[in-house]
Amino acid sequence: MTNEILNINDPKPPYVDPRHQLHVDNVELWNEVDGDFTHRLDYDLDENSIVFDVGGYIGDWAASIYSRYNCNVYIFEPVTSLCDQMKNRFKGNDKFKLFNIGLGNLTRDMYVATIGDESSFYLESANAQMARIINISEFIESHEIDEIDLLKLNIEGGEYEVIPRLIEAGLISRVKNVQVQFHYWIEDSEKMLAKIRQNLSRTHTLTYSFDYVWENWVRND
Repeated sequence: MTNEILNINDPKPPYVDPRHQLHVDNVELWNEVDGDFTHRLDYDLDENSIVFDVGGYIGDWAASIYSRYNCNVYIFEPVTSLCDQMKNRFKGNDKFKLFNIGLGNLTRDMYVATIGDESSFYLESANAQMARIINISEFIESHEIDEIDLLKLNIEGGEYEVIPRLIEAGLISRVKNVQVQFHYWIEDSEKMLAKIRQNLSRTHTLTYSFDYVWENWVRND
């Protein structure tokens, strides 16, 4: 074994994942255009529209999109405490439909790491609970949903299975808009993201993109 002396004057910087840096840069650009209150709420919706909020957290975005369009909002949140909080928040308003589940490509039970707005089935945490994931295509068919005007996905890695499942099942054509936050820290994320974009481009057109922050695809009607 050799002893290596750390040279504090070594100009070589520590390694930074370029995807992380891209995320940081795009968060800054996103904030400059106030994206949470412009891009994420600017849609052709009305009181008959159906919106899927997958990864509802505490319901702030759901409340904003409903307030603007009086649309029907299906909220999916696998963390029970967060789902219960939203049930109280939207109690008495039948425009909101709350589901204490996650959506994925297969129906199964998994542990979800409960880390606030970063809760995920793809992270480990001392605070974890068992949660139910439902195959998104089965949910759509069993609830007889013919059209989803806006599908919002912020599920900390689950997007890499939800969108491919919709494409494989031929149900992506029922979704007018896909608003999604892709996460860079998922293994093989670059490869999976490239494939998803390639397949989505057959039925949808990209309307805005801030990589690893938010992007939106609208159906080619």
